Amino acid sequence: MKVLAIAPYEGLKELVTQLAKKEKLDIITEIGDLDKGLTLARAAKNEGIDIIISRGGTAELIQRELNIPVIEIEVSGYDMLRVLTLVKKYPGKTAIVGFAQIAEGAAAVCEILNISMSSFKVNQEKDIKAILESLKLNGYQNIIGDVITVKKAESLGLNGILLTSGKESVIRAFRNAEKAYELYKKIKNNYSLPHQILEAEHIGITIYDDAKNCIYSNKYFIHHVTEALELHLDNLVPKIKKNKKSLSIVKEEEYDWKINGEEISIGDSKNLLFKLEKIEKLNKNKDNGAFSSIGVTNRNNINTFISKNEKTQKIFNYVKQYPDKDSMIWINGERGTGKEHLAYYIHVNRNNINKAPFITFDCEAMEKSMWNEWLLRLLSKENNNKDDQIGTIFIKNIEFLSMDIQKELYVYLEECQKDFQLIVSCNTNIYNQILSGDFYESLYNLLSETSFALPPLRERKEDIEGLASIFINEMNLKYGKQIVGLRKDVKEYLENRAWTGNINQLKQMINSSVLLADGYYLELGDIVEIEQEDSISDAGNSFPLFGTLEEIEKRIIQQVWLEEGKNQTRTAERLGINRTTLWRKLK
Repeated sequence: MKVLAIAPYEGLKELVTQLAKKEKLDIITEIGDLDKGLTLARAAKNEGIDIIISRGGTAELIQRELNIPVIEIEVSGYDMLRVLTLVKKYPGKTAIVGFAQIAEGAAAVCEILNISMSSFKVNQEKDIKAILESLKLNGYQNIIGDVITVKKAESLGLNGILLTSGKESVIRAFRNAEKAYELYKKIKNNYSLPHQILEAEHIGITIYDDAKNCIYSNKYFIHHVTEALELHLDNLVPKIKKNKKSLSIVKEEEYDWKINGEEISIGDSKNLLFKLEKIEKLNKNKDNGAFSSIGVTNRNNINTFISKNEKTQKIFNYVKQYPDKDSMIWINGERGTGKEHLAYYIHVNRNNINKAPFITFDCEAMEKSMWNEWLLRLLSKENNNKDDQIGTIFIKNIEFLSMDIQKELYVYLEECQKDFQLIVSCNTNIYNQILSGDFYESLYNLLSETSFALPPLRERKEDIEGLASIFINEMNLKYGKQIVGLRKDVKEYLENRAWTGNINQLKQMINSSVLLADGYYLELGDIVEIEQEDSISDAGNSFPLFGTLEEIEKRIIQQVWLEEGKNQTRTAERLGINRTTLWRKLK
């Protein structure tokens, strides 16, 4: 029995893989949600997969579109109980939003456990956004639901908590798959000789129906060709329908393709047959990663500002009350206090630009030539035609800008007519730099029309348990764990630490502890062991050797990066790798 499990999140993939190994089942696991999951299922079907295992809307979509057995991993009462137990410690108001199975099931568990939590049932997917917008207006910050609900919640600046599937639900799906296979193999047709010949070809062969849906692709096409055809399908189809045949040469980034297309009949229907042959490999200079510190940020979680702390709440409330304010914003705070998260939260709460890009420029990592070529060009008058493509420019670690660049930036900002939000952040006491002549006072006065000072984590002790719960949830999703919270002695231990690395340090400690933990709660022994071995301790430089080689390597690279003050050039030189490789491994 060959099975493909399509998981909508990384942690479910990890859990399925672990349990399949224990059960000695031949299961391939991929990550994909909805359309991506359907694409994976189509490819798997063409490669001889017998059964698909998936979850929620993805399972329903595959079952509707493909003629292959699909087994659903359900959300059980155990799964709901675990998530509800964890979310009890989240700060802020929480609601459950989902279709009947989720909403009614979660409401029943809440009633049994005497948990006060609102539940909202969704009848159609199109209704989800309106419900979430209403909840946001009524002060809700946390939304529990399925993948679709969580994505929509996060797009509105809410904190989404996914109802994950535990091992009980996965094992039940395995058993159902075994039963389905026994029935399926009795009616499954053997591969014909022509089919085997097509599969062995070293050119791409595919067939589309009249509605441009792919109904067959050979292995070569799936692995090497798919995008080359799909990008040009709309241009090729009219030619074939007019002349019954077509021959085209399509130039792609790395290869040119010769595409033969013709109309064929299968039964009573007309179909399109394509044969694609690679004819040339292009020589192309690769990106050397010079601009790796610049990019459009895509974040889902902005949970640093779900807070019980009075200072943080004042900032949070100010941003919510004045989402359209156009003043330039200065954010000050120690490293790891969440300045970039706050900048992004400001971005998504500006209603008129919440779909526009959020572009980050890290002054610590950028060279002067990069600055001149990118940021000043974006701000200059001659490029105002690009302004409608920019939502927010976030200038990170502005204290690292040289004085000449500071003065150039001041002139540009004074002269240009900008139509975007500008936010800057600083890790140090900027007044000392102004007094020492290292920072241009006029630029500071211009950029700090509105300013925020984020408190360090040691002044936000009331938030530590809530933040830890949020990070636990993230790791549960990533690694298939089912941790539901902290023991009381762990909570007290964390609240009494100095946290010189602030939220980043807390997150690293929680992440490492979740990987180590075996039970449903983080125990003090898990935390202490990580503190003794991991690089997050204040004095230690050793690394825990649990996890995969890739995970250990990433921890080492991140430690060197922190030791070099997050300077990518120095980090790459010290590690003996190029900046492109470093940037990829830090992602």
